Amino acid sequence: MLCELAIKNFAIIDELHICFTPGLNVLTGETGAGKTIIINALNLILGDKASPEYIRSGEDTASVSACFDISRLDNIKHLLATQNIDCPNNNLILKRQLRQAGKSSCYANGELISLAYLAQLGQELIDIHGQHQHQLLLKPDTHIDFLDAFGNLLNLQQQVTENFTALQADQSHLTQLLNDTRQKAQKKQLLQFQIQEIDSLQLDETEKEGLLKERAILQNAGKLQEAGSFIYESIYNASGSVTEKLAEAKSRLAEMQRIDAGLTPYLNTLESTQCELDDLALSLRSYTESIEYDPERQQEIETRLAEIDKLERKYGGSLSGVLNYRREIEVELQNLSSLHEEIKAVSQQISARTQQINKLAVELSNKRKQITKHIDRLMSRELGHLGMQNSKFITRITPINNLPDDIAGETSLKYTGAAKGIDQVEFLFTANVGEQAKPLAKIASGGEISRLMLALKGLLAGCDRVPSLVFDEVDVGIGGGIAEVVGKKLKSLAKSHQLICITHLPQIAAFAELHFTVGKTVAAGRTITAIKELDQQAKTTEIARMLTGEKITPIALKHAREMLANSRI
Repeated sequence: MLCELAIKNFAIIDELHICFTPGLNVLTGETGAGKTIIINALNLILGDKASPEYIRSGEDTASVSACFDISRLDNIKHLLATQNIDCPNNNLILKRQLRQAGKSSCYANGELISLAYLAQLGQELIDIHGQHQHQLLLKPDTHIDFLDAFGNLLNLQQQVTENFTALQADQSHLTQLLNDTRQKAQKKQLLQFQIQEIDSLQLDETEKEGLLKERAILQNAGKLQEAGSFIYESIYNASGSVTEKLAEAKSRLAEMQRIDAGLTPYLNTLESTQCELDDLALSLRSYTESIEYDPERQQEIETRLAEIDKLERKYGGSLSGVLNYRREIEVELQNLSSLHEEIKAVSQQISARTQQINKLAVELSNKRKQITKHIDRLMSRELGHLGMQNSKFITRITPINNLPDDIAGETSLKYTGAAKGIDQVEFLFTANVGEQAKPLAKIASGGEISRLMLALKGLLAGCDRVPSLVFDEVDVGIGGGIAEVVGKKLKSLAKSHQLICITHLPQIAAFAELHFTVGKTVAAGRTITAIKELDQQAKTTEIARMLTGEKITPIALKHAREMLANSRI
């Protein structure tokens, strides 16, 4: 429960400190006294949007602090444990500080926390119902949550929502993959063409070098033949050739060797040289004879080199670069081929997810239909207690997209529902006998909406784990005897929840276990909001004021005492 609320420099509040009790806490006061400002401050503790405009004029900061007893709130203890926040004596102190310059700061037991985490804690601690929240009943989209809360189906609804979110993500992924496939199909064709173009030439890294050498020979065949013949003739065949001169030198050296045997090595060298020159001359003759100018072969070489040069310009700048590029695009082509496997896997995942969500959605829909008559009967009874005896409440469930009632969720190939299932839920209402029930937005008055919300909260009290409920002017549009009935309903609800209620009706205020008045005063030229806890005598006086206005008569006081006495029965 909410134990204490401290507010400083917030709007026209200078400084307030309020201690609440279990049960029904009531705040009363003139219009504009600052009651709603207190609710706005409480909203900040729950993670509501902050604005520097909330800071009291002339001040740099504003702060709101709230102390909660969480001894029975295991869910809150778990949330705190996830952030390693200690909670001595089962007390949780939440604080929000606003600054004129800069963002607000949030704290839990002195530890700095994020706004999102504060909001997560807040939604587990307090549920505030003001006119804005009452208007939720006029929006059919919210009715499905009320129905599922009543039937303890929110966990099943959450499973459907999680599967729906995952299914949408898978479908988006598949769409992206298919788009990629269309784009990459063109890339695949290009890569296949490039590989085919490179492979068609059956390239070898050493081929170009050999072709260039062969082309050079063919281009210079005449020069090579002429030079070769000249060398052959000079060394071996012409008159006065080198071999002829060597033969004469050899003969002379042989004569010298017969005289001086020490010249034998020289003679051997000369003989060896003569043999080598003979071999050289004969080899050159063979080479020269082998050279033949072949224009067809030269054209083949030119064509082949042109093809290689073309590939080099396109794919790598060199023959080795072309071959490296070919290896790279082969890997890329394999990766593109694997995209089909990924599409297949995602498609199978979508199929499995679709079967799962259809199964859960059908289960959820069937359970909703089972509890519809139950909630309709209980709501009609509750509304009767709240002075609408002739009213009728009907929960209408219709399938989304005109799905057949006997849909086989396990075998459906696609999911045609929404995040919360395959149903549309809408509450219908009539306050008069013989009138057809119609959507709330078309027929319900402000007072009827307030009572409808109160009746719903009464039904949901048993399954609502939020310990504290705040009702901001639940009495709008009602009065007289109905107000007393509403007061009794609030007191009954206060047996299972802590209630904080802002009201203008004495019939409701009389049921308070703790009664505060909120008023404005002027001090040092500044307007400030003050709050006061009332004892029994002051409570009687306040209810008398609410009955008659500023002039409190003995009759009003007597009536107030009677109302207080009846509220305790």
